[in-house]
Amino acid sequence: MVENQVKNAKKELAELSPDNDERREFLTTQIKNYEIELERFKASIERQLKEKFQFSIEELYAMYGQYENKYISIEFHKFSESALKFGRNIAGVITYRKKEREELEKALSEEPVPRTNGMVKIDCNKNEKLSDQQKVELAENGFQSGDIYEVLASNMPLVKSYNQAGKKEIPNTMEIKFDPTSMDINKSYLYLFSQRIN
Repeated sequence: MVENQVKNAKKELAELSPDNDERREFLTTQIKNYEIELERFKASIERQLKEKFQFSIEELYAMYGQYENKYISIEFHKFSESALKFGRNIAGVITYRKKEREELEKALSEEPVPRTNGMVKIDCNKNEKLSDQQKVELAENGFQSGDIYEVLASNMPLVKSYNQAGKKEIPNTMEIKFDPTSMDINKSYLYLFSQRIN
């Protein structure tokens, strides 16, 4: 809101006739006051991001990341580094490597659970507003969890498959009957490698 007021006041000042000194002085003072207010707001957000960030990597994993293909919408703090890089809003599925999942599972079992402001990777391939470079950056490097202002997610049933014991169903499987008795394994490898080269 304050940004819009600064923008409007600057626009009016630029279009103002040179002989209207009283209005010119008023607008100049107003712009200066608005800019001071904006700087205070930015400083307040920076302090909040450093001291009392809202989402840790552990909390994101516990609420969203541990579940299969949990699609979420993220809003970043206005002046955060992530908002400047990717825009205020992104949406996608948080991704983890096996080692990262193991570390987060271990962290969640600790008492008290740690709160780490760390990097979170997200697959945003369906987001049309992001450039391909931004999507790659989010998938490979991620963003700082402390930059998040708000997370929205659907209320769909939660399914956790990582580290669960038992037999898992693989959908759309086909059973192929095959008799390997007359098969030469070396010829098969040679054929596969030649197909790769082709």
